[in-house]
Parts: sequence; C-alpha cells; structure tokens
Amino acid sequence: MTVRTERGVDLRAPLGEALSGRSCAHLAILLRSLDEVPAAQASFYAVGVRRNGWVLHHALPGRAGEERAALTAAGLDVEQLEREGRMLVEEWAVSEPPESWAQRFVAVAQKALGRGFDAVWWTGYPVGPDDELYKTLVEYDRAWEACIHGRPSVSMCLYVAEGLPEPERERRQAQLGAFHDALLVPAAEGIRVVLRDTLTAELVEAMVPSAPPAAPVHDLSPRELEVLTLMGEGLRNREISERLFISEATTKTHVRHVLEKLRMRNRAEAAAFAAKYLT
Repeated sequence: MTVRTERGVDLRAPLGEALSGRSCAHLAILLRSLDEVPAAQASFYAVGVRRNGWVLHHALPGRAGEERAALTAAGLDVEQLEREGRMLVEEWAVSEPPESWAQRFVAVAQKALGRGFDAVWWTGYPVGPDDELYKTLVEYDRAWEACIHGRPSVSMCLYVAEGLPEPERERRQAQLGAFHDALLVPAAEGIRVVLRDTLTAELVEAMVPSAPPAAPVHDLSPRELEVLTLMGEGLRNREISERLFISEATTKTHVRHVLEKLRMRNRAEAAAFAAKYLT
C-alpha cells in the first residue's frame, strides 16, 4: 500500500527504528501542528497493515466521516481496509476512568489476534497544547501503557506542540519520552527517534510524577471471550449455554467474570460493547 506524505510526515523509517527488536510498542509522536495528524496516522497505519496488523482508529465523537476522508486524502485506502476487515473506524467518547477504558480494549485486541493478526495498531486522539487537556489525556495514555505493555499491540499517541513556548515543549518531550517505548519528534533533518532505553534514570524520575500502582490487568480467558462475543449477538444465558455446550450455571459464572474483568456495571453494557467491537 502506497501512502503519500504531507508536511514531511513519513513514519516508515522512524517506525523501523522504534520497533527494532520489538513486536509490540507504546509510542508517542510530538507533532508541530494539527495539520500533520492525518498524514502521521495514515503512515503509521500503512506500516501496521504491511506487518499484518489490525488497525483500530478512534475517531472523535461526531467526526468519523471527516477523519475517514482525511486519512483517505493522506493516501490510506480506508474503504478497502474496512471492507477486508483489517480496519475499524469507530467514534469513541472517553467517559469512564482511565483504567476501565484501557482494560476494555485489551478484549478488543484479543479478538483481533484470534482472527490471525499479529498485533493491533491504533492511535489515540490528538492532544493539543491546552495544559488541562494534556494532563487529563496523559492519564489515559499511562493507563493504556500499563495495560498493553508487552502485549501484541503497537500504539502511537499523538501530541501537538503548536504554540507552546520552547521550555514547555521540551518539558513535554522529556515527560512523554519517559513513559513511552519511543518518542518520534519531527525535526529539520527528518523525524528523530528518542528511545526510552536511552533516557537516564534521573531524567525519568524527574519528568514522570509518581503515580499510584496500576490496577492489575486481567485477560479474558478464551471461553470468556466467546461468551462476551455471544452476548454481543444478543444471546441470553440459556442460549449461550446451548451454543457452547456448557451448563447455564457455568455461563453465569463466565458472565460475572467478564463484568468484573472489564469493570462493567451490567450485562447490557457488556453486550453493547461486544456488539460494537467484537461481532
């Protein structure tokens, strides 16, 4: 798949460097302006497709069509990828705590990997220079890092430095580099890759404020993932039991475990989530 690049954002070589020796990674890119976002995402997704990745694009609420068009204009054949089942463009309003939000997408990754893909490739919402928004979304970013680290997923969080004073830009660059496997930074000579392994322990301690221990991450068992998928198809416990040749009591236990692991309030919430992302 060929991807045209806009404003010099071509991530093929930088991603090769950032992913060297890694099958999974949590990356960040510090862009100069919002105009660079579609080209960066398109280039990132194209590399993922070449590496047998399944692409998940989180669109801002109400903007899925607009973001599809922007990715297509940047050279990514979104329509073909969706038709082939290799990409999902989905609006997602972050309305739950960071840990719950991150945990639920581990289940989405499990489902995609079960279809034969090697990893899930996705980008987060672009985060502009607003300080309060930056602080809020960094917490979601760090929760995702805790959930996905070491798993078959490649994620790239997008931060935009447009309008930031140079000292604040450098501070954010150091902070982001300290809790991502690699930070991509556009520069005059191309895109520079800053690996977390190259940062000193003193810098990491100085730039990343202490945070409470993350809640443990629980993968769904293969059977629990099956049950959740069937819930998304609208099946009740008795019907799930008949489909999977297990007792209704066992099905109820699986449903309870699914709700606990994905931190969901009730069966209806789990079924709606599964219908959107797993069926």
